[in-house]
Formats: sequence, C-alpha cells, structure tokens
Amino acid sequence: MEFIAPKHTSSYIKAIGVGGAGTNAVNNMFRQGITDIDFIVCNADTKALEASPVPTKINLLGSEYHCARPETAKQLAVERAEEIKEILSINTRLLFIVAGMGGATGTGAAPEIARIAKSIELNDKDLQTMTVVALVTTPFNFEGKMRMEQAMAGIDELRKCADTIIVIDNNKLLEGEKMTFRETFAKIDEAMSRTIRVFTDMITVDAVACVDFLDIQTILKNGGDCFVGTGIAEGKTRMLDAALQALTKPLSAVSDISTSQKILLHFTCSKEHEITAQELEETCSYLTGVCVKQPTILWGLGYDNTFGEKVRVTIVATNFKKLPRCFDFIDPGFIMPIV
Repeated sequence: MEFIAPKHTSSYIKAIGVGGAGTNAVNNMFRQGITDIDFIVCNADTKALEASPVPTKINLLGSEYHCARPETAKQLAVERAEEIKEILSINTRLLFIVAGMGGATGTGAAPEIARIAKSIELNDKDLQTMTVVALVTTPFNFEGKMRMEQAMAGIDELRKCADTIIVIDNNKLLEGEKMTFRETFAKIDEAMSRTIRVFTDMITVDAVACVDFLDIQTILKNGGDCFVGTGIAEGKTRMLDAALQALTKPLSAVSDISTSQKILLHFTCSKEHEITAQELEETCSYLTGVCVKQPTILWGLGYDNTFGEKVRVTIVATNFKKLPRCFDFIDPGFIMPIV
C-alpha cells in the first residue's frame, strides 16, 4: 500500500519521553491535549511510569530502582529493543525523542532508542526510515562539570543516529527571572511543548499556503543541529518585528541561522488582518539575507482568528554548513571543552 501522509492523523507522529525529564515533559504535553501526535513514556522508574497519564509505557528496568549510570540505561534499552521497535513500528513516520541530558536514563537510553528507530524499515517508496528528532535539554550550570560533560557526551551520541537534534539550554530559561524550582521545571516542560507544537501547528492550522508533513520531513531529514524560533508582533512593522524576535529569542540553543542551507518558514495571522504580499516579500528577503548563501526555503501561511492584528513568524533552520560545536551554547567560563 502506498503511504500518503494525512494532515490530521496522530499515528504518523510520535513523541517518546525518555527518563525523568523526558517523562515529565511528555506528561505535560499529554495533559495539554496536543493533537495529531501519539505519546509514549519510557523510564527506569516504575513509580514515575505508574503516575504518568500517558497510556503507552515502556519500563526499562522492571523494578522501582533507578539507573545509576548512562551505560546501564543504554544496556537496558538494548534489552528492550524488540518491545521498543514493536511500539515505534506502528505507522510512525516522524519521531520526537524527548529527554534531559546529564542524568542516567535519558543520556544513556535516548541515543539507543534513536538507533532502534532508525533501524526500522518502512514500507514506503519515498521514505526508507522514519525521521528521528531528538529534543533535549542541558543541565543547569550549578549541577557541575561532570554532569555537563555527561550531557555533552549524550548529545554527541544522538548526533550520530538522530536526523535532527534540538537542544534547549536550561540556563537560558532562567535568565532575568526569579522562580521556584517547581516554576522552573514547569517552564522547561513548556519550552519543550512549545517546540513540538511548532511542528504540529504547522500541519493542523487552517491554511491558505500549506506546510504539509512531507515539507517538515524535508527540513528535518538528515538535518543535524536545528534552530527553532518563533515570534509574535503587531503594528506597522509586525512581520519584521516578529521575525527579529524569532531570530533573537530562539527556543533552541543554536541561535544563528547564517550558515543554514534549509529553512522552513511559517506565518500565522487572522483572516481579518491578513498578511500582505508586500509584508511576506519583505520578511522573506530579510531572512534569506541573513544567510551567507541562498538556502532552500519552504514556507506556509495559516489562519488563526484569535490573533487579531498580530502575526506569528516561525523559523526552523537545519543543515548548517558549519555545525555548532557541542559546547557553543555553554558558558565558556564554566567548562573547558574536551579536545
């Protein structure tokens, strides 16, 4: 049977939360009722799995004890490979692996799950393997050098097997704000939810110029490090202001699109205050002008009548000619790079 990616089917997109941070983030997404996506939680903590509202669960350990090291978590994922493969094989075309780097389960098991996912052969003439996107966070600086180095090692392993990696720097989320730990963790979960909604919203929004499932896969397949930014603005220069906000306050740790070779743009407005062709031309010209060489551009325009006079500009950039080093988003005064 030939596969045609429908726009409103959750079974082709899955998000699996791995470890404590990943499980918490996916729990939050599930409770928010994000549509067109199936959720899975995978953990070595039985109590955390039992408390999760997500119905599809993979227990790595089979007991209530935690993994002590990433190597242990990796081995447990290897031992559960057939179970993981069976769950992911059901119609999956785009997989988000959500995890916190630096601890044991997420750091060790997430790369192995990416390898397992990429080993699944699809019955699709245009797509031999599913597109795997790793969405991960880095530790807080106060957690220490060893945990940060462990996180960087996990991210490097993910780069070897995932198509695209989106890194969220926890330390940037704390800049300029005083928050309790509960508020901090809620903000991290929300940042990860917003990142995934960037992609699901593009597909499901009422659109005059559609971004479809294959457009997203074109950008993410073999994409490497990924920039994700979104901005909302209103007024006479609303499009440029929203684009500048997306560029200067990205969700991802990668913060420079200048060497990107593939860019996906999505614009959202209300039907009453629709974006003009002139606004669109001016904004696209500005964004492509930021790049050193002319990148491949895919774009879409959708409607949301709750926006009023506001517009939203979303930028996803991949295939960087000069890939960011794994320590580029870490304070250089905090940790010395490994040579």
